[in-house]
Amino acid sequence: MPYNARFKRQSLLSLLFLTTFAIILAVSPLFAATASNKKQKTTQKVFPNTKIALNYGRYNIGDTRFKKVYDKGGQIFGLEAARTFIEGSPHSLSVSVGIRYFSRKGQATVTLEDSRLTLIPVHLGIRYGLKIKSYFPWLEAGFIVCPYKESSDIKSSRGTSLGYHIQSGLSVKPSCLKGLCFTLFVRHAKLMAEENGIRVNLGGFEFGAGMGFFFNLF
Repeated sequence: MPYNARFKRQSLLSLLFLTTFAIILAVSPLFAATASNKKQKTTQKVFPNTKIALNYGRYNIGDTRFKKVYDKGGQIFGLEAARTFIEGSPHSLSVSVGIRYFSRKGQATVTLEDSRLTLIPVHLGIRYGLKIKSYFPWLEAGFIVCPYKESSDIKSSRGTSLGYHIQSGLSVKPSCLKGLCFTLFVRHAKLMAEENGIRVNLGGFEFGAGMGFFFNLF
């Protein structure tokens, strides 16, 4: 399957997943209203107000020109933190900040020289979450500032791109592991950059998993 079609399919699946997730969150008050106060208090204790996590995933750049050089993308590493500032059990709103690192080696299609692309996206987002016992599904939207560098034997270029992301995930906090949590997530980003009058999209589709800690911070 051509990469363009595959990327569009991934984007549509991501959008479908996010839409379904948003619908579930929207109707959740109907189910949450049946829970007792005792259960709500227990849920609040399960999830403290701050989370720090390390993430690992797969990042596929959407621009077909980069696809020809860097093949199917590669692994991406991340560090993020989220702090709840509004909470009305079982719902919550949090501020999320994070940084990711992506580096991929490739080969130009015409000159065949080796090249390397490095992205360091930094994001700030608002996260809506739903606390259900030991489960914490969430949906987030935010802004990204991304320093980038592409280097080769012939020339190097660097700059900063701006964009946005939408992501959702599910965090699970086993009751037997104090503070420890595990997360699965998907993320779609758009990051526009311009080099020599040519606009490119450094954003793409990401999916992965993470491990972190919940704790109370002031």
